[in-house]
Amino acid sequence: MKLSVAERLTLINQYEIRKLLEPAEAKSFEERICILRNGYPFYYDELDHSLNKTEFSEQDSLFVLNVLAMFSAITDFKRRNPSDEEIHSHFFNKFYGFDGNEEARFLEFTEFIIEVKGCWKEYAGTALNSHSPMVEIYKKMVNAWLALPSQSRGNLDRNAMLTVLKASISNV
Repeated sequence: MKLSVAERLTLINQYEIRKLLEPAEAKSFEERICILRNGYPFYYDELDHSLNKTEFSEQDSLFVLNVLAMFSAITDFKRRNPSDEEIHSHFFNKFYGFDGNEEARFLEFTEFIIEVKGCWKEYAGTALNSHSPMVEIYKKMVNAWLALPSQSRGNLDRNAMLTVLKASISNV
């Protein structure tokens, strides 16, 4: 669904009024306002309607969701294999977030997913500004992760884990 800035502003105003009229639903309306203000068309269908002048693309939204899912799998592997020093000492064995200067839209969407939508609660309240560009590194890692058989992505074995981590430093 596509919405113009004027349509999004109108909807925001309507949700602001409804927040006052229906205080029990204020949290839900606040979530919708956040979706509209920031222009997240990936979630417009949840609104049945749907403000940042540039929308964050569905492709970029899916990328961020894949990054978070991949790092959940990495974290799970580390939890299951606490004595694997090679994995635990690898620099990219944890999610650093996105750069607030160069990748602000990615950072904003990640904060929305974690803080507003309540997904990936393990990152709630943590600093998500990496202070260094991460998108290109994460793209290489996600590509390696997505190349794995789908049934093994959530339950990485050591070889798959090393493949994903080594992709972070590849030149491809």
